[in-house]
Amino acid sequence: MPMNQCRVLIISAHPLFAEGVRRLLNGQAGVEVVGVLSPDEAVVSLLNFRPDVVIVDAGDGAQAAFARMLRENPGVKFISLTLDNNDINIYYQRHKQSTGVEALMEAIQEPLEWKPPERPLLRLLVITQGRYGERIADHVRRRAPRHWLVQQWAVPPFNGQEFGKLLPSTLPAAELVLSLGESPDIARLLPEIAQMTKARGVIAPIDDGDWLPADVAFQVRRGLGQLGVSCVFPKPFCSLSETRYNIREGEVDSGDGPIREFVRSFGQPALKISLDADARVIQAVDVLRDGPCGCGQYLADQLVGTPIHEAEQRTRTLHQSFPCLASTQLDSDYGETLIQVAGRIFRDAVITQLPMLNTQPGVFQSVGPFE
Repeated sequence: MPMNQCRVLIISAHPLFAEGVRRLLNGQAGVEVVGVLSPDEAVVSLLNFRPDVVIVDAGDGAQAAFARMLRENPGVKFISLTLDNNDINIYYQRHKQSTGVEALMEAIQEPLEWKPPERPLLRLLVITQGRYGERIADHVRRRAPRHWLVQQWAVPPFNGQEFGKLLPSTLPAAELVLSLGESPDIARLLPEIAQMTKARGVIAPIDDGDWLPADVAFQVRRGLGQLGVSCVFPKPFCSLSETRYNIREGEVDSGDGPIREFVRSFGQPALKISLDADARVIQAVDVLRDGPCGCGQYLADQLVGTPIHEAEQRTRTLHQSFPCLASTQLDSDYGETLIQVAGRIFRDAVITQLPMLNTQPGVFQSVGPFE
């Protein structure tokens, strides 16, 4: 792909509008249409598509959603487009009448006359201890929004006698700490790490109960609470949404803080699936929110071309072959293994509305992630 390729995202509640714009841009040099979202989806997932330009349906009537997108994404060029009267409006710049695709391409390519303010930086410190943490840290680093700064502290090997000497003299400042340790000793350090980094939030997933037992999680929560630091303990990690985790219990009480910012990109998977109505196969899968390990994107890449009636079994197979890193030991809270729980989460992201779609072909969004 050329280095100067412009990434364009289309936002509309009307499929015909979106398809019309997509066809206008298809084949235009230097332009890649990276996705199509509804206004509600875009409010949550716009940055996941890393757009340079966002084209919005001006006749949509979703003014509140559009105002929020403008406010929360100051570094992105927004183009308001109405196909009915050929209006093009580049926000904060100027308005002009369109004369066809040439005018739209000019609006996409011309430089902004104003310098957009920088989006507030999210500084994320990822603590890793072994292959489990390294894999998640690598994926988060590759797929993080542009305004994130992802740093890592790899815990050195230690034995019980050396536990008190684990922490380095300094750690980088961070708004959010993601703890991916493989022993309770690492979790016990989290209140001290939060103090050192001045973090406002901590995510400590439980993908193996031996790494973070319930009594240790309780102690860590109490210690962080005394510091005024928000924390969540999603079990498994891919159960974390913007408001809940652990499926059956656990509420995220983080306002618009760093935990919620993280969950806009990673956590409970959210997919948008397009179907070929005639062939009854999956035509395209957009990832609105990926699992922390990257399994959502893996499913999206592999499910294209799958017949609808085979989607559930295909998802099971793909999740197992990825492979998931959650524990294979029976978990007392769930009465099943965490890898089974994670498998159900990813299957639900794919198949929740498939029965409805068997009689009404089109596009659906997996339910649950946008409470």
